[in-house]
Amino acid sequence: MTAPEENLWLATVRKNPDHSQNFAQRWRTLAAEGQDIFGEARTVDAMVARGSRILDAGCGTGRIGGWLSEQGHHVVGVDLDPHLIDVARVDYPKAQWEVGNL
Repeated sequence: MTAPEENLWLATVRKNPDHSQNFAQRWRTLAAEGQDIFGEARTVDAMVARGSRILDAGCGTGRIGGWLSEQGHHVVGVDLDPHLIDVARVDYPKAQWEVGNL
C-alpha cells in the first residue's frame, strides 16, 4: 500500500477551508447535547497509572488528551491543523498542545 501524495486532512481543508471549524463545532455540539464524547479517554485512563505521560498523536480538538489531563495525566497533543490546536488550547488548557505533522 502506498501513501497518498497529499495528506488527506490537508487536502480536505484545501477543498473546504471551513472544514476544521466545522469539525471542531461538531464535537462541541455533541458535548453540549449531552453526548458522551470521552469513552476512549476513559479506556486509556483505566489502562495507565495515575499521572502517566501521554502523547496524543493526531489530537484534533484535544477531547481525549484534554480529558486525560483533567484526570491528572501529563499530556502532550500534536496535530497538523493549527485551528484544531487553538481549540484544544482553549478547551483544555492543562495539556500541552503543539502543531506538527507526525
